Amino acid sequence: MTRTRIPTIRAFMTADPAGIDEDLTLADAIDRMLANNVRHLLVLRADELIGVVDSADLALANAITQERTADVPVRSAMRGVFRCPPDMAVTDVVRTMERNHFTCAAVVDARHNVVGIFTIADALHALRQLVLGGAEPADARPALSSDDVPSNEAPPRVRVARMLRSSHAAPSADQGMAFGTVGL
Repeated sequence: MTRTRIPTIRAFMTADPAGIDEDLTLADAIDRMLANNVRHLLVLRADELIGVVDSADLALANAITQERTADVPVRSAMRGVFRCPPDMAVTDVVRTMERNHFTCAAVVDARHNVVGIFTIADALHALRQLVLGGAEPADARPALSSDDVPSNEAPPRVRVARMLRSSHAAPSADQGMAFGTVGL
């Protein structure tokens, strides 16, 4: 019997995840998520990973604080983060996320530097790749233009692009991304 090699999380993670300092506000976190079309931000204290916030955390915090998002620090909405090494089997990471209802995992190397993030969206991408046997046909991922999709059906990245274009705004030059790796 031939044994199938299970890929590691490195093959499916998103490198260079977005991060935010714990002292910035919920409004800053919301802006950063929208500008980068992400649902998770790694929370940092002096370049050390201390937690994570996702869009659901921010929505709950927004409701609780009665929309005073400019006054509330991100650390008040953050929670602990599941960490895994880049060579961990994708099946083990997914199993841990499923069992504990985690929406992401921070991928950290042996020196405790963040090298990526693995989210539910990454898990769906991994599933699609594994089901298709690796490479996707060129037509499997159609490109979406913001003009091709009706407003009420547009994915978040298209809606954000429309909002930024209509208000003549643009994300910051660094796009809110963490610069390089983040130490633990």
